[in-house]
Amino acid sequence: MDMLFLHVVIVVLVSVALAVERERHSKNDCNDHKVLRNSTEGRSILHIPNFSYNDVGNYSCDTAYHGGFISRLNYVSIIAPPEISSWVEQSGDMTVAKCRAERASPPANISWTFTGNVTMETVLDSDGNITVTSSVVVNTAEEALNMSCIITHPYWDKPQVIVTNSSRSQASSQSRPAVYATVSVMLFCLVLLVLGMIKLKNSRRNQKSSKSPVDYVEEVEPYASYVQRVNSIYNSSRDLFV
Repeated sequence: MDMLFLHVVIVVLVSVALAVERERHSKNDCNDHKVLRNSTEGRSILHIPNFSYNDVGNYSCDTAYHGGFISRLNYVSIIAPPEISSWVEQSGDMTVAKCRAERASPPANISWTFTGNVTMETVLDSDGNITVTSSVVVNTAEEALNMSCIITHPYWDKPQVIVTNSSRSQASSQSRPAVYATVSVMLFCLVLLVLGMIKLKNSRRNQKSSKSPVDYVEEVEPYASYVQRVNSIYNSSRDLFV
């Protein structure tokens, strides 16, 4: 169940048939997975895990001690804020403005800034929450777009006002816009990541193709060189006798 809020904080609660003695002696005869706990301050606390609509109701705390007997009655309920929306639709020849408060507990109260024939529809959801839809017939679609619906609920400190939209679109008072924004940011980051990977791959491919081929030079063993030396002395003597 989404967003369940306890209307009363259970501090000293036990079932009707449960009695707790002050002499630190207690008997836990709870059922339905309820657990009785004793705090260090000497208080008895009834813990109800997985609280649901089946646990809503009156809880009494009966305490017996040497000086007498004390009985307290507490009512525990659930407060679940609604998801609200407003839109305009055509029903035959009539233009109808609608306002809806979904999955609330207790049911929300809807009113209009327009005086007209208002009809209310209440639906009990499978999980125990209540959806309320308010409809009002207007003359034209332009008239519907200039009106607003007012939703009140015990969870809110002040009423929520919604301007009627031209088409059905939710204006949730919860975290739905934040969810849409988060998804949009994630998609944007994913697109940037894919584009970056493609650009990096193309860059590496261009670098690989732009490299000049390596010229392999065959090593050649140098040939032995011979230098003929001419004896200039003998040559000059020979010239003298000629």
